[in-house]
Amino acid sequence: MLAKVFFPYRVEDGTKRPVIAFKAEGRDGRQIQLEGLLDSGADNSIFPYELVEMLGIRLGGEPKNSTGICGDECISGYTAAVNLDVVGKPVICEVEVLLPKHKLDRVILGRKGIFDEHRICFLEGGITIESRD
Repeated sequence: MLAKVFFPYRVEDGTKRPVIAFKAEGRDGRQIQLEGLLDSGADNSIFPYELVEMLGIRLGGEPKNSTGICGDECISGYTAAVNLDVVGKPVICEVEVLLPKHKLDRVILGRKGIFDEHRICFLEGGITIESRD
């Protein structure tokens, strides 16, 4: 069993945010250290287009439209499978990849692939995460 990991909240503009460190694997097998905002209200994880491009992950098919991200605005993007490592547990996570015209300043980590693969507890001072067996 993997150890429980504690991430203190990051204070940004006076607000505590649940930001965690994780790794993403590129097409060449290289892993890069990233940070993402845990969002228990997001069904899917969302990655900026530039990050997926940097990882060398191929996007196939036509972009699709989604709503519910950034309020009622309709956004366009692709879906891609990304190998992630969150607290030492590798998971393949299907992520939404926003087109470059939609600005996203950070990775959003949603329920599919993150919350369903880990025990996550939001505490007063931060978040604890451990992998599910």
